[in-house]
Amino acid sequence: MGSVKAINIKGWLVAATLATLVSGPSSSCAGTLFTTPIIAVSPRTIDFGAVPVKTSVTNTFLIENWGGGKLVGKATVAQPFKIISGGTYQLGPSDAQVVTVSYTPSGSLLDTNVVKFTGGAGAVAPVMGKAMPERSTGR
Repeated sequence: MGSVKAINIKGWLVAATLATLVSGPSSSCAGTLFTTPIIAVSPRTIDFGAVPVKTSVTNTFLIENWGGGKLVGKATVAQPFKIISGGTYQLGPSDAQVVTVSYTPSGSLLDTNVVKFTGGAGAVAPVMGKAMPERSTGR
């Protein structure tokens, strides 16, 4: 089995097993040089910004299979973030899927975590958000 190396494709950092390189064209890989799945995640990070307490907001990641074979995996993240759709995936070569993440401030000033994506050597993407304090009415 080959070693796993990080490579930069189109400005995204992805992991690839060097032993999966194919010499010559391969019709079974849908135009890729890789015979195993390669996960690509964009954007690299999500900053939800300042969010009012007791309010939920959402944002999305795009998961793509830049390799061959089927990319089978799951996206997970700890509270106060939550995967609300697209959390499990089975992507063929060149397929893509949207993963939607929600954020509800925990009450601390700053919340940070990482979304973990499995399959194709895996990936992580930092997420962060800030609690916007409730305004007092002064009464």
